[in-house]
Amino acid sequence: MRQVAHSVLEALAERLNAEPIPGWTFLLEDQQIRISRVSQASRQQIGTWTMSSKMQLVCGEATTEWVTSESYGRVIDEAVVLTAKLIADAEAASDSGTESPQSAKVVVLPP
Repeated sequence: MRQVAHSVLEALAERLNAEPIPGWTFLLEDQQIRISRVSQASRQQIGTWTMSSKMQLVCGEATTEWVTSESYGRVIDEAVVLTAKLIADAEAASDSGTESPQSAKVVVLPP
């Protein structure tokens, strides 16, 4: 399972890094992807993607569908959408100054 998890996380990291987003990094370390906002000389982690024992990608309270050979592409797509939502929520919270990016909520969208 560890190899499968790493392969799925590696594919997600490649997809997230395919078109860099200014001020954001997606770093694959061991069995997780760290989602961080980088501004001037600081880095603030706002979330991580990991693989659960149930073979689902997990970021905070959000989970994708189970990873199977049939769902693999959908899972990666779903994780990219959830990551975009997390970033948008963090940016909005930062712009309004009312909440920290770490309190941003991830909403699970239907497939």
